[in-house]
Amino acid sequence: MIFKWLNLVGIGIALFFVGILFFLGREVSAVSGSTVANKEESSLKTETPKALLVSAEEKEKNILMTRILKARDENKIKDAIQLEKDLLAKYPNDPMGLVMLAEDYSWDGSFVMAEAQAKEAVRITPNSTYALRVLSEVYFRRSQLDADVTAKANFLNLAKIQIDKALEFGADEPWVNARAAQIYYALNDKSKAKIFIDKAVQIDPKDSNLLEIKKQVSK
Repeated sequence: MIFKWLNLVGIGIALFFVGILFFLGREVSAVSGSTVANKEESSLKTETPKALLVSAEEKEKNILMTRILKARDENKIKDAIQLEKDLLAKYPNDPMGLVMLAEDYSWDGSFVMAEAQAKEAVRITPNSTYALRVLSEVYFRRSQLDADVTAKANFLNLAKIQIDKALEFGADEPWVNARAAQIYYALNDKSKAKIFIDKAVQIDPKDSNLLEIKKQVSK
């Protein structure tokens, strides 16, 4: 009888400890799950502001770009230049901003500034057909306006070097071909000029500016 009673007590004690271990196991699991959840929540809290910041920056940049294009459409080149400077003050290494500023400096006759901006854009994005084309245009315009024969030839050669690079990456872009046509025509290579302008017009037959260039290089 005593042995039977002792056996029952032993079983009861064992069940008691099993119950305690089960309870502790659930508590540890709950704490662990809570820790993981807290880490995930913390991760979301740190990522969300960053995503919002990028979105806000892109939105601000798009607004500035829209204003620049509007100024250009209205032929307000100096206004466009100031807006491009504002954009680059906030995003100093923005390639599109650099190229657009170079292009507008060129149209405004500020060739030294135009060359500097275009070169920086090419340095950052060496395969950009837009940057290479604009740099070639800067040299080409200088060659057309410079009265010194030697300087004229030098700028024209620099324009050719840059447009040839642009053709390597953008052989199917109409304005790369159009600028190549103008440059080669100025170099008195009329056969190549014809090939380039014909290709440009073939790609974009409705662009009246391309058709005008075709008239110029077909003389």
